[in-house]
Amino acid sequence: MKLNKVLMLTLCIGALVFTSCKKDTDVIQLKVSEMEISVMGHQKIEVAKASGPIVWSSQDILIASVDEEGDVFGVSEGTTVITATVGKASANVQVTVKAGGVTPPSETPTVGDLMNDYDVENNVVLCVYFESEICDDIVIAGSYNEWSTEVEGMIHMEELEGFEGWYVAEIPYVEGVQAKPVQLQDGAFSWDFQTGDPASWEYVAGDEATIENGYDGEANVGYPTAGAYIYISHYFKNHKSPCVEAVYHDYTVILKAPDCGGFEPGLIGDFNGWGASQEMNLGVDGSYSYTFNDCEGHAFKFRALDDTDWSNQIQLYNDTADSWYDNPNITLDATTTISLDYSEGRYTLCAADSIE
Repeated sequence: MKLNKVLMLTLCIGALVFTSCKKDTDVIQLKVSEMEISVMGHQKIEVAKASGPIVWSSQDILIASVDEEGDVFGVSEGTTVITATVGKASANVQVTVKAGGVTPPSETPTVGDLMNDYDVENNVVLCVYFESEICDDIVIAGSYNEWSTEVEGMIHMEELEGFEGWYVAEIPYVEGVQAKPVQLQDGAFSWDFQTGDPASWEYVAGDEATIENGYDGEANVGYPTAGAYIYISHYFKNHKSPCVEAVYHDYTVILKAPDCGGFEPGLIGDFNGWGASQEMNLGVDGSYSYTFNDCEGHAFKFRALDDTDWSNQIQLYNDTADSWYDNPNITLDATTTISLDYSEGRYTLCAADSIE
């Protein structure tokens, strides 16, 4: 009898050990446990690890909803929980939705509403509702003034009376005119805050304009005729907010590059309006450098100088792939000394003129 009790106890302990060693194969880990977004804003929850397809759900869809990709949308002010589930495993993110986004339009203007007060026969009358936060003046950048970024000479959008959240501007019409809104930051112009890519525009009324990818993926809007064009713009370029105070630093860029047939490297970027040549200083060690003041989030790139005038963009040549690459924009962050060494290795810097 005593032996049977010992045997039964051993079997029970073995069963417990076996159960505790069994691994659960369902895994879900998120990179955040909480987030804050604005009304009408959205942010995607990043996943660190998932063992299978994720099912997303919101505790209160009247505060925040979530789509099948984990993109959370702010609906109204408040706090709720977004849950990611894989099998029997789950992970939560507490989401706080705050005011700051623009409320959806209760009334949408029509072409008729604009015709009474604006000249639609000789102008492009651009009327835009911005879902992104508005905290400064909105100007129109375009070919009407040869894309000049001097704020004093730019057309400003004004709020459309009787339609909350809608802004309107008259743009002189000439054949081939292109124009688009850009929000200022602290009264200053930056291409960061132009309206986003073509997907960020939603046509509402009027003769539909052409919307195409511009220089760096942003939307270039062309107007085939004079008239009224009414749109909703969902976000500004790169989802950056001009309503967040800019952080400025003195940045020093140091470049080591081989002699490329007499072409000297120079800089162009937000710090000089992307339209002025800035020759770099040649040091005794053969490297080039230049120091300028600018804010985080702005960008610059290298260009080739020929007799101090911009001639051709400096290229990166990949000897291994036997091909040329445009050198990309470099975005500024908190790092104030930026050193790039192309003096050795598989890349060399040359002006585009040197391509045979």
